[in-house]
Amino acid sequence: MTLSPNVLNTEIMVEVIKTFPSFLWFLLICVILFMFYDELKMLLNKLKGVEIGDVKLSFEIEKSIDAAIKLAEKDPQWSEVVVPEKDKVRVAKRASKDKILLDGARFLWVDDHPENNNNERRMYQELGVFVDFAESTESAVAKIRNHKYDCVISDMLRGDNPKAGLDMLNELKKERFTLPVIIYLGVYDPNKGVPPGAFGITNRPDELLHLTLDVMARKS
Repeated sequence: MTLSPNVLNTEIMVEVIKTFPSFLWFLLICVILFMFYDELKMLLNKLKGVEIGDVKLSFEIEKSIDAAIKLAEKDPQWSEVVVPEKDKVRVAKRASKDKILLDGARFLWVDDHPENNNNERRMYQELGVFVDFAESTESAVAKIRNHKYDCVISDMLRGDNPKAGLDMLNELKKERFTLPVIIYLGVYDPNKGVPPGAFGITNRPDELLHLTLDVMARKS
């Protein structure tokens, strides 16, 4: 059966009416995109930049951890350090996510061989941390008197003193300094626990980063 021209025109009009609201929505979206094109473009570029920056930061953190482990393997004073890949990824993600906690922080690192910590220091610098060094307890106490720090990282063995880190904790207590202190040492026995007065203790660079993030989280 052949439809009359009037019937055909009526059906066409019905279809047009049905699709009209969709067309209006499409037109409205096009207008919004046109009006706010520059703002939307800037927002997308900013989000893209944040994502790329976080990926780069995570990569640099993992690279610093790997380099620190390789350096420790060459040092007879350090026991074998094993950091599973998943733990490296986890701490890198946490640091990238919470980097605002470390940005602008000031750490004092006490070690008579500061060159052994170059990789860890590079890791913290990527996160915006200023790292100052002291090679003895006396130097550390003098610097704490004259400068403001958020955290102290100390070795345990210094020179012929295998308990230099513990002696420093006692000295800081005598001076009534309340800075959180993390012991970062070569040979670590977890069965001995955390020394009195210390915030934490570890021989792993990823755990060190976790501990300093914990310190700064409590300060925020």
